[in-house]
Amino acid sequence: MAQRATLKIKEENKNLIEEYQKNIEMEGHVKKLNEYNETISKIDKTTTEKKISKDKLEKCDEAIKSAIDQRKHLIEELAEIIDNSDQSSLKGIKFGLEYDFDKNLEDVTQKINIKEISEFIKKGVLKIDKVRKEPGEFLSHLYSGKLKINKGNKKKQVGRDVFTLTENILFNAEMESDKIGGFSEPTMTPGKRALFLLRLILAKSEDTWPLLIDQPEDDLDSRSIYDDIVPFLKEKKKERQIIMVSHNANLVIGSDSEQVIVANRHGTDRKNADERQFNYLTGSLEYTKTRDEDCNDTLKAQGVREHSCEILDGGKIAFEQRKNKYNIK
Repeated sequence: MAQRATLKIKEENKNLIEEYQKNIEMEGHVKKLNEYNETISKIDKTTTEKKISKDKLEKCDEAIKSAIDQRKHLIEELAEIIDNSDQSSLKGIKFGLEYDFDKNLEDVTQKINIKEISEFIKKGVLKIDKVRKEPGEFLSHLYSGKLKINKGNKKKQVGRDVFTLTENILFNAEMESDKIGGFSEPTMTPGKRALFLLRLILAKSEDTWPLLIDQPEDDLDSRSIYDDIVPFLKEKKKERQIIMVSHNANLVIGSDSEQVIVANRHGTDRKNADERQFNYLTGSLEYTKTRDEDCNDTLKAQGVREHSCEILDGGKIAFEQRKNKYNIK
């Protein structure tokens, strides 16, 4: 009985029930439509954010390239300025500038997995020139995983290290076709290095106070002393007083020393009459006195010239050269 009543009600309200079902279906469609619209809105928002991020990345890319180019230009400009500068006063010495990544590039490369194939790795070394030309692409490879980094390193820090990588700047100098400084091994011998340093000091120092030089003949050969150092000393002593400690006759005699101070330390074979530990005899190279064998004072026993011949290496030869040079009879 109840079942018949239910069927009758359904039959009588068939249209109404169908309309209700349609409304339910419509609500489902509306809900889905709203979800679709919400998804589209999110997509549009993401697309806008992506475009903004892309624009920012492009600006960052340009800023990085601009900073790198500017830094490189400044280094190249500095090298050019030094190369074109007037160095004629150095007389045979030429300064230059070298720049390279040296060990810095190796340190950064060690943070990257160089075994993996990548556009930015060549023969186990980071292609820094390519990185600098395409910083945005490098970051894309780094964060996407195309360029893998070694364990214990963070992508952000690796990127920062790469972009802040700066060339080391080293000065070099050339003298008589030999080089010193820079990134390569020096070709100057120890003697030539000493000669280079002394020539540099004597040529560039504009101070007027006395110049004190202690045994410049160490590591120098006789030809270098006679051909290079002696002419420098003779020229420089016109401008300032030079006080030099030396056992080399060419330096003392060849450079026409105005005053020579001979020192003697008291001992059984070289006595000072007053038995002081040190005594000094001063005078010009022209002061000569034949040795007095009966004199018990080492310094007073003979003249400055005789002491110079006795003490200085090659003293007699140097005096002969000096005598011939000035035509002294």
